[in-house]
Order: sequence, then structure tokens, then C-alpha cells
Amino acid sequence: MHLTLHLTASCNMACRYCYSPPRGGPAMTVDTARAALAFGAAAAGEGSCGIVFFGGEPLLQRPIIEQTVAEAKALTAAGRGRFHFKITTNGLALDDSFLDFARREGVLIAMSFDGVREAHDAHRRLPDGRGTFDILLPRLRRLLAVKPYANVIMVVNPDTVQHFADGAEMLVGLGVRYLVVAFNFA
Repeated sequence: MHLTLHLTASCNMACRYCYSPPRGGPAMTVDTARAALAFGAAAAGEGSCGIVFFGGEPLLQRPIIEQTVAEAKALTAAGRGRFHFKITTNGLALDDSFLDFARREGVLIAMSFDGVREAHDAHRRLPDGRGTFDILLPRLRRLLAVKPYANVIMVVNPDTVQHFADGAEMLVGLGVRYLVVAFNFA
């Protein structure tokens, strides 16, 4: 069983193909996360419950992530469930501190990166309209150095499909072992 905790609709990027509603709105509360843990522990029974941190950009709610992982570990230690964790991030707030936390606590990380600059910067932009390739490429390299089996999510849009093969080749060349290709049919 997996539960996806949608921590926030807020984001630090303004991707042109974003499915999320306008930025902002309330963040998930710690109480809601606790209720999800209780539900997951009960529903999973003897199995493990996967907790997926998602958003907007879930790293904008890092304290909730850290508290949820700590409470899940306490439940496991008390014999009241078993949990594993994953986060899907755009990478802008991915720093060494979070990578250390993820390594220590066993949090899997999936990072969005759309391949070569032309494809990536076509849609994955900052709120001021600048592309994010140059900002995120060093973060992707660091992620792969710390967590070599991290997933990379590559969105292929109709206007970027001509860059698909070059983007996949570039990402594999960087050491990506798990490439998730998401074709944007919207």
C-alpha cells in the first residue's frame, strides 16, 4: 500500500505544463499526516506502507516531512506499522542537508528533469520566466552521487519530443539508472 501526502499546492517554480492549480493555499497539517500514518499502519497490516511526499513542491514543507518520518519510525519501533518513504521534487530546494536526511532515514528521491537544455528550459521555469537547467543540473549530479538509484522523471511535451532521444541519452550519461518518462498528453 502507498499513500501520497499532497503537502502543498505551493511551488517555487512556474512550469508551463503544470497540472497544479494556482499557487498557494493551505499546507497539509501535521495532524493530517498523523492520521495518514495511522490509516496506513492499519490498512497495511503486516506489510509495509509507502508514504509518498508530493506537492506542488513538497520540500517547501520540509518540517512536516521530517516530523512525519520521525513519527513513522516511532510507530515502527512500537510495533504499530512499517513504513518506507519517497519524495517527488523539482530539485530547487534539494540541498546537502536534505540529502543527508534522506540517506539517514531511507527516503527515496525522485527528481524532475526534462533532459537537454532546450527541452528542460522550454517548460521548467522560475516564476520570473528564467529556465532552470543551469540551477538544477548540479543538484541532479549531487543527488546521483549520494543516491545513485534515484528516479528521474522526464516530462516529454509535444513541443519537446524532438529532444527526447538526446535528453534520455544525456540523463543516462549522467548516471541515471531509473528514468521515468511521462508523456504530456494534456
